[in-house]
Amino acid sequence: AMGNVVIAAKTGMDWLQRVDWQLTENGTYTHWLSPAGFPVYQPYSKWDTKMVNIEIGRRLRLKIATTPAQVARHRSRNGIAPNFVHSLDSSHMVDTVLKAQAEGITSFAMIHDDYGVHAADTERFFNIIRETFVDMYANKDWLEDWRQQMLALDPELEIPEHPPMGDLDLTVVTESPYFFG
Repeated sequence: AMGNVVIAAKTGMDWLQRVDWQLTENGTYTHWLSPAGFPVYQPYSKWDTKMVNIEIGRRLRLKIATTPAQVARHRSRNGIAPNFVHSLDSSHMVDTVLKAQAEGITSFAMIHDDYGVHAADTERFFNIIRETFVDMYANKDWLEDWRQQMLALDPELEIPEHPPMGDLDLTVVTESPYFFG
């Protein structure tokens, strides 16, 4: 359904998956630094396993994973789009908390992209969330940043340009009453 409703998001997801598929073809695990500088790893592996029979009061047959045999390419491809988006969302949360702390807000309740502060701080925090979002996205191309990180992992990759950016004026989110919540 997303592909029919949010066409640009589907195009971006397909591009991320194509790049991930190329990278993992040579056995490289996809990893990058989020905008906040946190390392993000996708260590999806197909494991070699051994069957072991043991007897400790009764007989058990266990399947034990040994060393990773190879990159689990399908799992990596399926995980890249949500993991990339989560790395952006978490970076926005970090930026938001740091800016709020700099302005004296010190108590937070956060889950993924759901933000909470004491009632006395909500009006200012309402604006900080939006301001940090605009700061993070208005002048930075995070798909190109990620593309460059993938090329650094494997300079032999032939990664196409990412899908074009739209023309949304991100500053309008500062006026939105329903932006994050």
